[in-house]
Amino acid sequence: MQPAVATLEQLAGTLSPHDPSTLLLSNAIPIDNISFVKYNALRIVNLERSQARFGLQDIIYSTGLLDYISDEPLIAMLQTLYHLLEPGGTLIAPFKDRRAFNTNYGQWLCKWDALILRTEECVDELFARAGIPAASIRKTRERTGTIIFY
Repeated sequence: MQPAVATLEQLAGTLSPHDPSTLLLSNAIPIDNISFVKYNALRIVNLERSQARFGLQDIIYSTGLLDYISDEPLIAMLQTLYHLLEPGGTLIAPFKDRRAFNTNYGQWLCKWDALILRTEECVDELFARAGIPAASIRKTRERTGTIIFY
């Protein structure tokens, strides 16, 4: 089975990068159907505000964020993200597996104290506490097994 591939012209959505240079670059590459916004991700814990700002989405993909948020705000964020999905929509939420992630890799590069490593069971529990039905969750790992994609 071939993976689904779409061109930028076929995609539509809102991207909220953390890096200010990405926002600057987005102005240099105009894409009519994709908007880039500066938005504090921690504000996503409020469902009503997030629905008003972003509406319902077919796909929500978070990369490089969830491993830095403590449990209680993360549970609220997961719950909101789940409820921001259109029926049949997909939330892609990657987490580094505490048992497989080599912390030495990042430590030599920079001080990486904000990273919160969790076991697969711990992340499963966070999704359960967020009220996300286990039957709606699929998990897979990238080829090294370090990152679990929910």
